[in-house]
Amino acid sequence: MKRCLLALCGISVAALLACPAAYADNFSFNFSGSGFTGSGTFTASATGTSGQYLMSGISGTTNGVGITGLLGTFSFPPIGDLANDNDLYYPLFEGGALDAYGFSYQTGSGASATDYNIYYIAGVPNGTYDLISSADPPSDGNPNDYPTYTLDSFTITDTTTGTTITTPPSVAATPEPGSLVLLATGVLGMAGVLRRRFAV
Repeated sequence: MKRCLLALCGISVAALLACPAAYADNFSFNFSGSGFTGSGTFTASATGTSGQYLMSGISGTTNGVGITGLLGTFSFPPIGDLANDNDLYYPLFEGGALDAYGFSYQTGSGASATDYNIYYIAGVPNGTYDLISSADPPSDGNPNDYPTYTLDSFTITDTTTGTTITTPPSVAATPEPGSLVLLATGVLGMAGVLRRRFAV
């Protein structure tokens, strides 16, 4: 009995030592588009969900103003269940490093403080990274009507591993002449089938 107990304790200790330690990764980011530019770093730790990281600290600038801190989860924009969750995804979630809730942070302080939210909208074939700013409140007072700005570029790099996460590639032009030729070929084929069927 004692040997079984000692063996069980030994296995438990070995399993504990074999588990990887939880640690925080450091990431750098930069973005531009629609009159906004920003860059900086943030810290994120792995959550219990594979590929999901929770941001815990941020520094940098947006439009030349220093970032003062990460906002608490579900605080901006004040849209209830669509507010920020401060999650990062790698591998990408539905094509993006963020989800539709995004992450929120503040620049400046006091009367000059501005809140920002950057989030990802999945799309076919490509999604977009968009930004909301408290400097542009909804004209009708409805928090669901914040103006959104699409970013031309948004890049996140894991500085621990050197892995770069970039914005989805630009949408490829649809070859309309080729599509029309394909449609015409199909129509001609159907006409030939119908002609044969009714010729007998």
